[in-house]
Amino acid sequence: TLNLGTNTQSAGAVTLNSGTITGSTGNSLSSSSGFTVLGGTISANLGGSVALTKSSAATINVTSASVNTYTGNTSINGGTFNISGSTASSSAVSVAKGALLTGNGNLQGSVLIDGTVEPGSVTTPVTLATGALTLDTNGIYLWNINDASGTKGTATGWDWVNANGAI
Repeated sequence: TLNLGTNTQSAGAVTLNSGTITGSTGNSLSSSSGFTVLGGTISANLGGSVALTKSSAATINVTSASVNTYTGNTSINGGTFNISGSTASSSAVSVAKGALLTGNGNLQGSVLIDGTVEPGSVTTPVTLATGALTLDTNGIYLWNINDASGTKGTATGWDWVNANGAI
């Protein structure tokens, strides 16, 4: 576990194999070379003019209360990327075939799905917000319905991807 507390830190390449990167709202961990995440939990703000790459079969949970400010692309090449935090508007997100994007976060940049997008979880429908959204040839949108007469994006209704851009 790396606990930033109320501090802002800078590093070269950052790799999270498992475990946690945590910190208080408003602080950040900046990288000059990029973020490689295999699994674990990130509840601190990530920053820098770099990309984030998820490349293992494990799950990464991104739960930062503040908007991540790294400006490079987010590449989900394997496993599960579960987000309840936010990415910067300049960070385009791509989900490769076989990978899963899930959660109720806000992906402010454009999103390309060649894998699977599933807002929320099997038992709790939610809203996942994105910028422009593209479902590529292999792209799958998997949603859960608790009550078809309920309200979109809520536990009493069904999952919803709220694309704030072209679809």
